[in-house]
Amino acid sequence: MRLIMHSVVLLLAVIGLSMALPASKDSEDKEKLTEKEKEEIFEEFAEEDDGKRGFGMGAYDPLSAGFTDKRFGGKGAFDPLSAGFTDKRFGGSRGAFDPLSAGFTDKRFGGKGAFDPLSAGFTDKRFGGKGAFDPLSAGFTDKRFGGSRGAFDPLSAGFTDKRFGGKGAFDPLSAGFTDKRFGGSRGAFDPLSAGFTDKRFGGKGAFDPLSAGFTDKRFGGSRGAFDPLSAGFTDKRFGGSRGAFDPLSAGFTDKRFGGKGAFDPLSAGFTDKRSFVHGDFDPLSTGFVDGDKRAGFMNGVFHPLVAKRVPEKKDRR
Repeated sequence: MRLIMHSVVLLLAVIGLSMALPASKDSEDKEKLTEKEKEEIFEEFAEEDDGKRGFGMGAYDPLSAGFTDKRFGGKGAFDPLSAGFTDKRFGGSRGAFDPLSAGFTDKRFGGKGAFDPLSAGFTDKRFGGKGAFDPLSAGFTDKRFGGSRGAFDPLSAGFTDKRFGGKGAFDPLSAGFTDKRFGGSRGAFDPLSAGFTDKRFGGKGAFDPLSAGFTDKRFGGSRGAFDPLSAGFTDKRFGGSRGAFDPLSAGFTDKRFGGKGAFDPLSAGFTDKRSFVHGDFDPLSTGFVDGDKRAGFMNGVFHPLVAKRVPEKKDRR
């Protein structure tokens, strides 16, 4: 009897072992299939995500992982140096542009535009009611296009120019200087050169705080020139369609308001034909090329630090 019991137990054990082995093998196979499926799904997801990078919510960051460039959406962002930089220039009325400081804001195309190539606190509301402009000092204010208390000072923050008021004052070098330009009809002003003339409100107005050859016909003919630092600088911003603007370099051109706008706060050879299909953009190097084809193409190139870069065929932004 005892022998029969042992035989039965042994038989049951053999049967159980034979059933357990296939189940274990099936479980392992299922786990392996699951891992393989996960890898395939991940690869498909990565390819799908990579293919969508060239559309409306594209992201690009040459230096910081958090960088986003949705320039053609409502909340476009652009920042070659800082991840927090935002450039909504082509979106709503609160566009921001800052090649050097993350806190910089450029709402030039909105009601309260701001522009500052050197200081984060700078404000340029030139197209609003209380425009401000200061290429060198953050506290500088230029309300030239606003009320009667406009201020302009390329060198000193405390300078006041009430040019549009009854007792206008102008002094790029000394705070106590007064120019009641609206008094006499033949006013002349030259802080540095004896031959300097400022007939700004006439047909051939000239203005030069630093160089005698500087000309500012901004309020006269269609070829006005403006240069706070270099005599060869030209600013036709308010004249014809080929205006130029350069706070730092004489060869700089800013045709932003014309057909082939160019913008370069640091390098004279910089060009930004942002409004065109084959735009060039380079905040730091004159040879920089950004064939972003921002009008809707996806194979643009961008490189803020290397002077020259050959466009890559597989650059899908």
